[in-house]
Amino acid sequence: MVFDKNDIFQNSLYQKLLNDKAIMKKKLNLGCGNDYKNGWVNLENTGEYIDKKYKADTFHDLNKYPYPFKANEFDLILASHVAEHLDDPMKFFKECKRLLSKNGELIVIVPHYTNPMAYTPLHKTYWSYKSMKHVENGLKIKEVKLNFTPKYKFIEWIARRFPVFYENTPLRMFPAKEIEAVYCK
Repeated sequence: MVFDKNDIFQNSLYQKLLNDKAIMKKKLNLGCGNDYKNGWVNLENTGEYIDKKYKADTFHDLNKYPYPFKANEFDLILASHVAEHLDDPMKFFKECKRLLSKNGELIVIVPHYTNPMAYTPLHKTYWSYKSMKHVENGLKIKEVKLNFTPKYKFIEWIARRFPVFYENTPLRMFPAKEIEAVYCK
């Protein structure tokens, strides 16, 4: 299965936020990979196992803190499929909070633990609905949403309304693709 980063943005919280927040001043694309975004500051991870061939504005090891930006610098931070690669997600969320402006928003997208792709050797942590709530580190959760592939879209309505029930019953045999969360300062 080939992961297409552009696929996740269709009908996503991220796309909704972009439409709602078109006037945002400064945006950071953390761990941009092959998803370079014009009008954003694109930072690529230079840590272990990361391919350095990607185009980015800045390169930095995301396991080394602080990141090379000023406090309160960004209105929107996107971290798509980044947190699962890091040694300490709590430090990551704390650093994102430092970088966010007063009313800034952080969008984090990670593979859900029921997704077989969550268990690659490159992933250091596994994510559930509850884990997205526990790592907020002083940020406020605006929304958490489970996304499914078209094959399992039929379960999405239940899983989004009752995520803990979904994760703690046999319904989890229908794997979620990812979890998408929006946090605000």
